[in-house]
Amino acid sequence: MLINFLKKIKSKRIWFFIVKYFLKPLYDFIWINIINIHGRLLFFLWFLKGNKKTSIDNDKMLLENDEIKFLSKKILNDLNSGKLPEIINKLNTSNEKSENLTNSENNKFKEDITNNINLDTKKLLYEFSLSKKIISLVSSYLKVLPILNNISIYVNIPKNIKNVRGSMNWHRDDFGYKSMDIFIPISNIDDHNGPLYCVKEKEKLGRFINYSNEINSPQKGDRGKIKEEYFKFSSNDEKKIIKLSGSIGKALFIDSFNCYHKGGHCTKNFRIMLRITYSTIDTYLTNENYYDDVINDIKKYSKKDIFTNYILK
Repeated sequence: MLINFLKKIKSKRIWFFIVKYFLKPLYDFIWINIINIHGRLLFFLWFLKGNKKTSIDNDKMLLENDEIKFLSKKILNDLNSGKLPEIINKLNTSNEKSENLTNSENNKFKEDITNNINLDTKKLLYEFSLSKKIISLVSSYLKVLPILNNISIYVNIPKNIKNVRGSMNWHRDDFGYKSMDIFIPISNIDDHNGPLYCVKEKEKLGRFINYSNEINSPQKGDRGKIKEEYFKFSSNDEKKIIKLSGSIGKALFIDSFNCYHKGGHCTKNFRIMLRITYSTIDTYLTNENYYDDVINDIKKYSKKDIFTNYILK
């Protein structure tokens, strides 16, 4: 009876107001000031030291500047130095098994290639990831000093293109309550090589609401995903959807834990994307080994203080 009662309440307008004006503000307070108390104290100290806050009203924003363009070109030049054809050919012929069945064996369409860039470029990437400007922007959104969860460069290729699967479908990443990702195209992106799409409007209820029509009885990699034809908005609706495409030099900052997004469905050409994920200490961390390797590399070259020690925790 209780379950049926709750289902009825959740389908009514009053549930929206209960969550928006009571449950979510209460949990936000607990999450910021209790669960993440260490990051909260460092947040205040960070800005007391003269770093500038950024006003962020949404859970995503587009940024375009010469620094992002330079970083993108540097990474692409590294990969273009004879490595890229081999990487793509290996992925095309891959039979590698993965727990994520949407990106396994003959379905494998995506590969992490972070370790294919040279040391100088890695150092540049580390400096960007730990720069005061970026950490200030991410902290301004999270309201706590972040943890650097992941840095990865990955390539997507057209493979079994009619089988739209995994991250090609609408979804939110379910590793935690709140995050800030930076997606930076390393190659030019058009409609044929997997633009990244996200819902333009901020989701007012955040993690307290899920869109309906998720895939029934999903295989690993399809859990929580929604097919385009069943999604709340059309990808072509420019009023409702942001599309990250065009020439390099752009970055999309997005809370991938709260904002619905999709991308990487290549139909004619490959796509290379840099992703930097900042989250908090309560976040579930993936067990992929290359994540640990990259973070350990960063620790070697970063200067040590209370902020970087926490960010690289």
